[in-house]
This record gives sequence, C-alpha cells and structure tokens, in this order.
Amino acid sequence: MLALAYRAVTRANTLAALERSGQLLGRVSRTFSNLVGAHTNDARRALDREISPQLAAHSDAIRL
Repeated sequence: MLALAYRAVTRANTLAALERSGQLLGRVSRTFSNLVGAHTNDARRALDREISPQLAAHSDAIRL
C-alpha cells in the first residue's frame, strides 16, 4: 500500500508533510482542553493531569 502512495521526495512535498504533521494531535488537544475547561469534574481533571503531559510530549516530538 505504501508503495502505491510513493512520490518523489521534493522540497515542496516535504514541507507540506511537515505542515500536516501534528494536525490531528492539535485537534485532539484543543478539543480535550475545551471539554475539560467547559465541563469539568473530578474525573476529567484527573484525566487531564494524566493526558496533558503526554499530549505535550507528542507535540514537542513533532515540533522540535
């Protein structure tokens, strides 16, 4: 399947891939943050304490 999607590596498609990387992670992070901020409770705050460092680490791995 991957071989079918192969394109020659160019500066343009490399930059486009870098721009797309992390889009889903960003959407998940924003959605989760908004949910915890707007409809918080003890369970969501506990989940936030557990998940937020993981989301930040993934974001750092993509951007740094």
